[in-house]
Amino acid sequence: MGWVDIINQRNFVWTTNTQQVVPILSKEAVAAATALQTSIFSSSTESYVDFLAYIEQLVLPCTSIAEFGCGNGANLYYFAKQHGMAVTGCDISVDLIGLAKSVITDGTFNVGNQFDVDDNSVDYCISNSVFQYFPTDEYAESVVSEMLRISKNGILVTDIKSSETEIDFKEKQAKRQGLTIAELELKYKDTPLKSYPKSFFEKYNARFLTMPANYPDSDLKPYSVMINKHR
Repeated sequence: MGWVDIINQRNFVWTTNTQQVVPILSKEAVAAATALQTSIFSSSTESYVDFLAYIEQLVLPCTSIAEFGCGNGANLYYFAKQHGMAVTGCDISVDLIGLAKSVITDGTFNVGNQFDVDDNSVDYCISNSVFQYFPTDEYAESVVSEMLRISKNGILVTDIKSSETEIDFKEKQAKRQGLTIAELELKYKDTPLKSYPKSFFEKYNARFLTMPANYPDSDLKPYSVMINKHR
């Protein structure tokens, strides 16, 4: 069974301690997303609000934004409603794209790993907590290229798992799911939990950033990269 199948069956990574989305979404989106367990954030809204502020300080001012791996559209919904931005997203999950379309009716969404928009058509493209599920470096590079293709100004990739903390990350994930390391690796044999050395992004002249202190797994020191197109 491949990773697309696992996600579409709605039982991929999320566990009982990450079942809620914040009330900044519509009531309908909260109910649907909670049922699907699609938020990486706890029931406290503080970490989510801080995370949105983190993105805002890096991309504002802008009038349009895209997200690779947008899931149910939680992040894009905020930017559409709070800032009136035009939004677009893509995700490999048919179910989650369906949810995004249901709450952001004027957005542009596509199932798959490409956006259904023209080159240089959005101000910024973001991707959060997705790169660890990519199968190879080559796949990650293709995603960076796609994000750069559609963005006018640059891209922001957040929650990148560091190679320096890979063992700690696996131990924590195994404990959360009640598995041994061997069982965790078997479970994700088709969807490896991939980490990246900073050297992977250095070829893009990336700017390296730390994640907010109260972001999930912040103790494992995930990092972000900002890649500007006009440096």
